[in-house]
Amino acid sequence: MDVEEISSDPRKLISSNSRESVVGKSIRKPTKTVTYSNVSETSSAEESVNDIKAPLPGVVSLKCKVGDKVKKDDLLLILESMKMENPIIAHKSGVIKSISVSNGFSVKSGDTLLVLE
Repeated sequence: MDVEEISSDPRKLISSNSRESVVGKSIRKPTKTVTYSNVSETSSAEESVNDIKAPLPGVVSLKCKVGDKVKKDDLLLILESMKMENPIIAHKSGVIKSISVSNGFSVKSGDTLLVLE
């Protein structure tokens, strides 16, 4: 669709094709919510629903250690990616069973970071 004009209503675009008009969210102040899951969806001998996985590639900065008791929404670690710090939080209360990475370790998306029981 080719945009012919922008109406006085910042949410409405008028097409050169008179049958089409689009009404949507304002393009002046776009908002974007990104939600990702860092919890494994599968359960097998090798993987568990308790595995915390990297949602994106980055460099690890641990904020917990094996044996720590954590509550839901506690900060477990930070993944730095492209100069942005991405917090990885606990999806449930539990105890840190194992940690597969160390500070400064580079991970790929999907790598297991730690196991929470």
